[in-house]
Amino acid sequence: MLFPTIVIDNFFEDPEMVLEHAKTFDYKPPEDGSYPGTRSVNEDETFFQFTTKRMMAALYPMDYRTMTWSGSQFFQKIEGKNYPYEGWVHQDHTNTEITAIVYLSKDQGCGTAINTPLSHDREIIFIDKKQDQFKEVYHKQGKDAELKKSLDENNSRFKKTIEVDSVFNRLIMFDASSYHSVIKFGDKERMTLITFLSRIDSEKPIKYPLSEMRRA
Repeated sequence: MLFPTIVIDNFFEDPEMVLEHAKTFDYKPPEDGSYPGTRSVNEDETFFQFTTKRMMAALYPMDYRTMTWSGSQFFQKIEGKNYPYEGWVHQDHTNTEITAIVYLSKDQGCGTAINTPLSHDREIIFIDKKQDQFKEVYHKQGKDAELKKSLDENNSRFKKTIEVDSVFNRLIMFDASSYHSVIKFGDKERMTLITFLSRIDSEKPIKYPLSEMRRA
């Protein structure tokens, strides 16, 4: 893993304005059931640049102005009552370097856990392939006894090493190769802003990890 897990409270100066902005989008569920709830369509490039610049400034405070990056971003709504279990432990897309989540729900305990495999054998690879088969059922049907058994089997092979509560306007940012999951979906609507960053480049050599940059 190249990037640390970072938590920043009060990420947006005006989160209420961000919530109003979220209302301007159309939302659609996934055709393949690859994630729960609905996500916004028609990305806003100006908003993407605004938010990701703040994220990159947290990672590279001395160098972000000379860096470039690309990625995708969307708002996500999940009706917690439709998802009574915890989330699947999973990794994000192979072409994603950083995952960032901003919690935009008030009084809704539905945070994120960073997990570590209990073993590092081929069984973990099997889990990754197997989970794709069950995520579709899980996200489309919610309650299902056989699915719950598979979910428990998958998640029991990991231990939670970091748990971050979903405080309103809090950002959590982590290496996309980290195994992570929703701790619980709660019983209300879960609204988040999700960003996948990829193709991070710099005009000059940059120092990493973050601790070295701050000593420079």
